[in-house]
Amino acid sequence: MNERQICKSRGYEPYLDREPAFENFNYASVVGMLLYLCGHSRPDIAFAVHQCARYSFAPKRSHELALIRIGRYLKGTLDGGLILDPTDDLRLDCYPDADFAGLWGHEHP
Repeated sequence: MNERQICKSRGYEPYLDREPAFENFNYASVVGMLLYLCGHSRPDIAFAVHQCARYSFAPKRSHELALIRIGRYLKGTLDGGLILDPTDDLRLDCYPDADFAGLWGHEHP
């Protein structure tokens, strides 16, 4: 199978939620590694990894399959990600939402 092609979900399969996780699969460790990637270079997988992290206490086979699917996505998109190059011209743009908690007119403090 080509790694760039992501498998389409066949829908909810309840029998996968009853199957216990593999004993030799360290689910929490894999989730931790993926969370590190989310925060440092791959924000595109943040939602999927967060959903997997919710089941770290008692993962089932379906949750392991979700992690494997994220791994396939990462393998197929090695050229993607967030790359920050250091520059001398550092500029910070800030856009605050300063509506003063919804005050109307000239009631600003």
